[in-house]
Amino acid sequence: MIIYDEDQWVSFLGDEHYAQRSKFMEKNNFLGIADWAIDLEKDYSRDPTGDDGSDSNQAAEICIFDSDEDDLIDFNPAKYQSSYCVSIAMMLALSKEFRKALSEYNAINQDYDEYFEYYKRYIGKTANNTLAQFMLSKESGKYFNCHYITSKNERTYPCPFEPGSFLGDYTARWEPTDQEGFEKLMSDKYNITPSWIGYATFSVPRLCVGCIDSGNWVDYPIIPPDANINNPKDIIGKSRTNMRTFQHMIDATYIDLMFGKWSGSTNDVLQTISMPIGKKEKKEETVELVLNILSAILLIVPYAGGLGAAAMSSAEMARIVRLVEAAANAGLAAYGVVENPESAPFAVLGMLLGSNALSRDWKSFATVSSVARKMDSQVLKDMGIWERSLTLEKKVNLCRA
Repeated sequence: MIIYDEDQWVSFLGDEHYAQRSKFMEKNNFLGIADWAIDLEKDYSRDPTGDDGSDSNQAAEICIFDSDEDDLIDFNPAKYQSSYCVSIAMMLALSKEFRKALSEYNAINQDYDEYFEYYKRYIGKTANNTLAQFMLSKESGKYFNCHYITSKNERTYPCPFEPGSFLGDYTARWEPTDQEGFEKLMSDKYNITPSWIGYATFSVPRLCVGCIDSGNWVDYPIIPPDANINNPKDIIGKSRTNMRTFQHMIDATYIDLMFGKWSGSTNDVLQTISMPIGKKEKKEETVELVLNILSAILLIVPYAGGLGAAAMSSAEMARIVRLVEAAANAGLAAYGVVENPESAPFAVLGMLLGSNALSRDWKSFATVSSVARKMDSQVLKDMGIWERSLTLEKKVNLCRA
């Protein structure tokens, strides 16, 4: 009890609301409960007299949250008594979901070294198969001559030769006639990074039924097992840092909402926060593993900020994606988003993170939300957040009704 300006103030909280507050604090791991009172009169001018209106005995609204709601998809707005509580509960669910996604990427980072060997071998094998198909086609003759040596003579022909061309053993040396043109073709058309290519000598078995010729190929282009295929792990590391920053921003905004300090639209906040939480990936067989690694990397490239795909060379990243897409007959839709740094997802995360990030206030969220709402539905589908966007809009509209 206190005396202020000749008025006597006594704190009071009804049993029902006191129990609700205690339950809320217990669920959210508060260390204790403080009982306090404050003059909530309307007049907060420099003359601290309050007004003479009648005091209201109506307690401030208290929201009780379901601790089992861990993501937006399963979120049920009907559990809550007001749109105010729905907004806060949705923020809490998004925070939990993003925290789970961050935890999964932490696990990826810990386990990634093991899986990178599978990834590297698959990329190398796929590139080698593509290169071999080219080398055995007539197109390779535009870039290589083959110098053949047999027991009878030596001759130079455009590569490759037809099986059965020789009656006996031979040696064929592959001699480039346009090295620069060959490397450009590999990069531009076949999505093979020139630095991966090595040159080897190996024995070639008879290439046709009834053929009696076998030989050695010298300086034949291959993708060797030790090819320098860049590791995209750097992108995961950089992205995790900004993902943690984003998590802190979610939690800080949630606290602002909890204590009534947020003066803007909660819908703008939810629209903005939900966009970067994309689809989950899982590890399966080798092809699926590689596709999942690439998908996971692509989905977090925007978080890497200035580093982005440039950490492993954006050009090489592009070639790897197209190489795998062609070999596995699988479209990595998120690549279409990542390929364009001017795209809306980059713009949204650029506004939220990095050195030029907007401040965390209602005007900034309104700006970011406006950009997010203008995103094409196909972009949202490619990023794996189309379902989330529809769910968010549906549940926000439900609590407005």
